[in-house]
Amino acid sequence: MVAIMDDQAARLRKLVSELRSGRSTARITRTLVPTRVIAVTSGKGGVGKTNVTTNLALALAQRKQRVLILDADLGLANVDVAMGMLPRYNLSHVLRGEMELEEIITTGPLGVSIIASGSGVRELANLSDSARARLLESLASLKADYDFLLIDTSAGLGRNVLGFVLAADEVLVVTTPEPTAFVDAYSMIKVIFQENPRARVNLVLNMVLNETEARDVADKLTVLVHRLLGAAITPLGYVLRDDRVGEAVREQTPLLILYPASPAARCIHSLAAHLTNGRLTAPRSDLRGFFSRVVDLLKP
Repeated sequence: MVAIMDDQAARLRKLVSELRSGRSTARITRTLVPTRVIAVTSGKGGVGKTNVTTNLALALAQRKQRVLILDADLGLANVDVAMGMLPRYNLSHVLRGEMELEEIITTGPLGVSIIASGSGVRELANLSDSARARLLESLASLKADYDFLLIDTSAGLGRNVLGFVLAADEVLVVTTPEPTAFVDAYSMIKVIFQENPRARVNLVLNMVLNETEARDVADKLTVLVHRLLGAAITPLGYVLRDDRVGEAVREQTPLLILYPASPAARCIHSLAAHLTNGRLTAPRSDLRGFFSRVVDLLKP
């Protein structure tokens, strides 16, 4: 056992040295395949953020995209529930050195991959050098390459939320037409641009009555952001209010699986089309680099 631990410590020291010196091994280089990293967030809870995340992942998968979801919602982590799954392991097992990242990834409907976080997101804020190196080494061992990483963050302006939002290549802010959600969405967008004036922020209006309402709310928020912040956001689209969404939640089955032809499902497909049609191209990251940024941003 001592010999095994000594060998592991030696490998971790070597990895840290390589990361600091800018060198990389063949295994690390394998993870540098670009992935589009999108943080899905909201100014307040109850706007349907997780439903948008999970169903958008499925819509992207149906467009032949390889998708990984990271459930980074500490308060109400329920991506697995929305997908009708019950993962046994989560990110905290990786950070404690009990498992490799590849071992905790579960496969959901249509081949969408999921990383359950548990308390792992909170633990990211206090990683030792060896734990950080272990995480990066685990990322280097991933066998699958992904086109998209969707991060389902907590709602609000907490430190963990901003860590993921600011580390991502782009942000998808989900809100609804109600005034409190509108105000909170603006507050979130304001903080994002204060911290990163070059941020790429997309907007999704959820639970709207019709296209006209969606356009009116999106236009108001876009004008407000431009006038008060001197910044630009991109309205990605909208999702109609649809009773079948609630039915899918109660059945613990994604809307796109249970009611694929429903009005809300068609809206989700439209969002996926906008993300993949080339009009909204965005920078891409390697997963190792993304998690490195998250760890740096979450440091006390």
